Amino acid sequence: MTALRRTAVLLGLIATVVIGSSIPASATFSASTTAQQARVSTLVVEPVSGIRVERNCPTTQATLRWNASPTAAVAANKVTSYAISANVGGQQITAQVPATQTYYVYPTGYVYPGTSVPVSITVTTQTQYGWTKAATTTTTVTTC
Repeated sequence: MTALRRTAVLLGLIATVVIGSSIPASATFSASTTAQQARVSTLVVEPVSGIRVERNCPTTQATLRWNASPTAAVAANKVTSYAISANVGGQQITAQVPATQTYYVYPTGYVYPGTSVPVSITVTTQTQYGWTKAATTTTTVTTC
């Protein structure tokens, strides 16, 4: 008798599992949300400004000066250096200076006093990520 009961209970459980698993659940789900708009800001590397030549009379040197790039104030995109390319009366000058320096002194050699010398200067701002921005000026400097 006990075996018969056990068999009946086992068959009943099997039938319940088989039938119960074939009936679909009658639950419904609904949820809504507003998608957040992504915002991406970009950084613009600003060039230097105020490029100028200062004569160092009575020496045979001159100083190229500029105002630092405002990009230098952005910590995430640190300005690492300035590249200088200049043509002073036919003399080609190239140099690299650190971002903390906003000038470059170069030898002019002897030029007859009172001579007007054409000067073309390009100062390129360089960042740690390799982004660059150049500023160029052309002027004339009268020698001492």
